[in-house]
Amino acid sequence: MAYTSSQPRLARFLSGRSAKTGKTAKAAEASMKRVQFSSSYVPYLFLAPQLAVIFIFFYWPSVQAVQSSFFIEDPFGFGATFVGFANYSDGPRLTDAADKALYAAKRAGRNRVVLARPGSDLNANTTRR
Repeated sequence: MAYTSSQPRLARFLSGRSAKTGKTAKAAEASMKRVQFSSSYVPYLFLAPQLAVIFIFFYWPSVQAVQSSFFIEDPFGFGATFVGFANYSDGPRLTDAADKALYAAKRAGRNRVVLARPGSDLNANTTRR
C-alpha cells in the first residue's frame, strides 16, 4: 500500500492527529483505560526486577570501588591492607619514590628488586633474585 497523502507523515504526526482514527492526542488520551491492579503490592512487584538490576549493576560496583580505594591490594590477589586516606594523599611523593626505585633497579642490573620507600636510600634496599 503506497502512501498517497499530500501531507508528509512527520508533519501529520506533529500536528497531533492519530493516523488511524483522526482523533487529536488529547482525545485519544482521554479514551485510554487506566490500569488498576487488584492488589496494592502488584505495582511494586513489577518494579522489583528493575530496581534489582539498578542495584546489582550500578550501586553495588560503585560501593565496591569506593571501598577498594581505601585498600592496597596484593598484586596476586591474596590479600589487602587497609590504608585509609593514604591512597588519596602523598601521590606525587610515592610516584617519585617508585620512579627512583625503578631506575635504581635498572642501574643495579638484571633480576633486581628495589623497595621504594619515600626518603630512604635506594642503594641499600637492592636485592638480587
